[in-house]
Amino acid sequence: MYQKLLLFRRFILQFLVPDIFWPEEISIDGVSVPLRKMKYSFGTKWILTKGQYEAEERKLLVPILKQGMQVLEMGSSIGIVTAIIADKIGSTGKMVAIEAADSLVSNSAEWLSRYPHLHLVNGFAFPVAEVPALDIAGFDEVRGNLGGVVVFGQGTVPAKYNNRVWDINRVCRDYNLQPELLVVDIEGSEVVLATQPMQCPASVRFILMEFHPGLY
Repeated sequence: MYQKLLLFRRFILQFLVPDIFWPEEISIDGVSVPLRKMKYSFGTKWILTKGQYEAEERKLLVPILKQGMQVLEMGSSIGIVTAIIADKIGSTGKMVAIEAADSLVSNSAEWLSRYPHLHLVNGFAFPVAEVPALDIAGFDEVRGNLGGVVVFGQGTVPAKYNNRVWDINRVCRDYNLQPELLVVDIEGSEVVLATQPMQCPASVRFILMEFHPGLY
């Protein structure tokens, strides 16, 4: 019922506030971000225009990001932080960003293509070196337009998730990545971290991770 109310509220706000109300694009930390035609909710667009989106995370990234860095981001959501990182590390850097929600990847892939050194992957990221005994039992993408919640459980990965499960070692191997920075924002990943050591590659110098205690 709560999810239906959220969807109804989002529909009403989109109906009452025409797209022309929003600027075509905005600047966030010096990065140009398209806004008007993007499929974001009223609330998300409002937060973006006020510069409040992931403000604390962005602040923590300022002293870390350097030209030429290699970065692994697990849980890229709508791609705002992804774009900021890709911009700051420059064309001499390298970045892999993973997002589970199909709609978010398709929505951000076009404008993020301006960064050829960024590889955007549609998949389920495990913030550990090797995928543990816990597997993906489901994915709730209805909670909002910023992403979904991964439901982890024991057993066989459903067929629709085959080859879409990524752990740190697989990313590094398949994309020849030696990340200095690991950024993690995956709702539900706390279950994995509570049962499995992360065991980051020796190249990782910085870890920026958002936890979601409200889920538990």
